[in-house]
Amino acid sequence: MLGAFTSCGDAAYHAHGDALTERQAAVAGPDSWPWQSWLASTRAEQGRVCEAYELADCALVLYPRSGVAAHALAHAEHELGGGRASADSLDQWLRADPQAVQSRHLEWHAALQSIACGDSPDARRRADAGNDAYGCGHARRDALATAPGRTDTGRSERATHSHPILSTSRSRRSP
Repeated sequence: MLGAFTSCGDAAYHAHGDALTERQAAVAGPDSWPWQSWLASTRAEQGRVCEAYELADCALVLYPRSGVAAHALAHAEHELGGGRASADSLDQWLRADPQAVQSRHLEWHAALQSIACGDSPDARRRADAGNDAYGCGHARRDALATAPGRTDTGRSERATHSHPILSTSRSRRSP
């Protein structure tokens, strides 16, 4: 529900959502892992990555399975250049519950870390595994990846810049 504020495109509505999250986190206090997780996510969206990192880390200490905190941490670590250590941390989180709601998206974050480290084959492996696990075979994924502004979820995404990188790495591996 809180994601509606950040995805609406209206700056005033977005600011209202940020303020709501900040007030609720203050009322709930630092021992409330859900609100610390959402505040970490808000800070990551605001570009306040060091705060996001600390809040997400604290939320994960309180409740290690918080997907919102794991996601906020992935954003912060990407901005801070977490690289391989970030991908390893995400792998550990994903192994604990491979069917978690956030698993596909967190796998995508791990793939971004692989790309940042120059490990295109690992990024390709992650993309293939995620698509295969959700019944999205190579033909469907590749067709969607070539459609301008589209992803395998059918949504327009800003992150389609990774598709050409992943397609290139796939063409280099042996069949």
